[in-house]
Amino acid sequence: MLNEPGAVVESYADIIAIHMAKLYESDKMTSDWIIGGDYNSGFRNFSSPHEFDQPAVFEDKFYVASVDSSVSLLNDNGGVHINSGILNYFSYCLLEPSDIMDGEEAFTLDKSLDTWFELLYMSNNQTDISDVAHYIMLSARLNNCSEGNTKLLERLIENHGLISGNGDESLKDSDSKPYSINIFFEDESMSDTIAI
Repeated sequence: MLNEPGAVVESYADIIAIHMAKLYESDKMTSDWIIGGDYNSGFRNFSSPHEFDQPAVFEDKFYVASVDSSVSLLNDNGGVHINSGILNYFSYCLLEPSDIMDGEEAFTLDKSLDTWFELLYMSNNQTDISDVAHYIMLSARLNNCSEGNTKLLERLIENHGLISGNGDESLKDSDSKPYSINIFFEDESMSDTIAI
């Protein structure tokens, strides 16, 4: 897969897996939101995506813009495994928000899992991150989430830039820089850097 639809599929797999591990207290995944932590230091951290070079929100450090298939292999098919950090972090914030505004309520593990699982039925191989934002609101209603859950969901969708594509500056790493690829040829006059 390519670009955002690929990142969405990666996120779904991560999100469902970590929910199931937490729900059933699996010894195959640690309780500190790190995937792969039992085999080595891990390779994805839901609570701190920057730790493994993933963005927390759109246009954040490590964010990879969409590309066409001609350069897809040079940047993880348009950030398929990298940009999955956006939805992973979003799902973490639904369960463990850093701040709760008046009238908001964090999701329970069961309610969150039901809400994400419902998205599997709504999505297809062209679902992008803004689609996920719309679908998760519908899924929350279908799963009878509380009004407080809905308020939190709406705020996080806006703050994380899931629809607008512009995440809250306070959630971005201040050392943000565009993803780039250095290409070097034997003839130095042809060497270039492609910013993506």
